[in-house]
This record gives sequence, C-alpha cells and structure tokens, in this order.
Amino acid sequence: MVSPEAASTEAGNFTPLPPNPKVSTITDRLTSAIVTGQFLPGTRLPSERALAESISVGRSTVRKALLQLSDAGLVETRLGRFGGTFVLESTGPGMGDSVRRVFGKDLEDLKSALDVIGLGYAMVAEAAAIRHTEADVDAMKEALTVFCSAVDRQDRVQAQQADSHFHFRIIDATHQPALHEVIRSLDRRTNIGAPLHIWGAGNDSFDQRAAHEHRLILEAIVARDRTAAYDLSYEHTQMDVEIISQIIEA
Repeated sequence: MVSPEAASTEAGNFTPLPPNPKVSTITDRLTSAIVTGQFLPGTRLPSERALAESISVGRSTVRKALLQLSDAGLVETRLGRFGGTFVLESTGPGMGDSVRRVFGKDLEDLKSALDVIGLGYAMVAEAAAIRHTEADVDAMKEALTVFCSAVDRQDRVQAQQADSHFHFRIIDATHQPALHEVIRSLDRRTNIGAPLHIWGAGNDSFDQRAAHEHRLILEAIVARDRTAAYDLSYEHTQMDVEIISQIIEA
C-alpha cells in the first residue's frame, strides 16, 4: 500500500471555532471531514490526541464527539494491536447540514480558499515542467500507475493515498523541498485530513476523471509545456469545489 508522507492534522481555516466549543460543534467538524471524503470508509481516524491538537480542543471533547459519531453509525472503535476508530459510513441523514455549518454559509469564501490552493498546485506543476529530470519523470509515472490501478480496482482508500503520492512526486520534480510544507499548509485551510485530499462519497465518475486529469498533467510536465501544466493543475483542484458544493447545495 502506498504510504504518503506523514499527514499533519493541523486544523484548517474552516468557520472559526468559538471559545470552549460544544461537543456538537466538534461532531459537525468530524462529520464534515467524513462526508467530504477527507476520511473514507475503512480508514482509521487520527488518535484522540492528534484530533484534539488539530482542532484545538480537549481530548474529552473529542472523545464525546467520537461517541456521537459511533452512535450515528459513522465510526466504530476496534481494540487490539491494530485497533482505533474506523470510519464506517460517509452518508446519512443530516450530514449535509454538518458540512454547511462547518464550511460556513458563504460558499464564495470556501471557493476563494480553494482558489488559493489551486494556484499553489498550478505553480508547482509549472515549476515541475521547467525543472524535472528523467528520474523525476520515472517517479511520477510510477506514482500515476499505482493511482490508476487503484481507481480501476475501485479501491478508493488506496486511490486517495496514491493521489497524494502522485502530487508529492510533482512537488519533488520542482527540486524545492520547502514546497512540500507550503502546499500542505494550503491544503489544511479546508482539509483536516491533509495531505490526503478531499475525495467525496463513493463517486466513481470523479475517480475516473481524476485519473484522466492526472495523465494530462503528467503529459504536460514531461513535454515541458509549463502553460498547460499550470492550467491543467489548476482546473484539477477545482474538483474539490464541485464535491463540496454538491454536498452543501443538496
């Protein structure tokens, strides 16, 4: 299994949390992360401590929120060496309301944040088109093969991980290591699961589209077509806008 570089769960710039937020507020935030595919069914959530640090609340608040998610059938706790809290479902009554409360009433603010993220990825792809080496091309092609294989198998957890791995290889091709943290900090603005990307809820058409767009981005980078690499990468990131908009507007 592809294991992307360790994910940070630093809180994103969602609707700001009030001082001493209620458990229901944290439940909404975690529900939103599940509904938008930041954490897919079958995946293990970060530990209580990591979640508490990422959302800037106490562990007891996170524990109570996780119990509410468990009661709603969204997660379950498994004991043992490979235990933890695992996502069971990503759809259900009232989940769209949680997303609307978390991301705020003004969809334009969210689109603005995602626009900044898109510009970041676009500039990275442009730099990769200029600076890549043959070794970089081999690494990007290998990452793309793993991603497409996961999509073809309809293994969404593996595909999500491989997607991050592919984008990491594009960043590597810029030969500017500091860009890894720059991009992650941008992703954290809307995604508590960064560097894993928003993945929606079981939409195979989005997965196939992502595979197609990845191929086009790689072709542009390999051809050293900096303009196409920039434009294609920016458009690719706008899938996040579509996924979240569909949930909010449902």
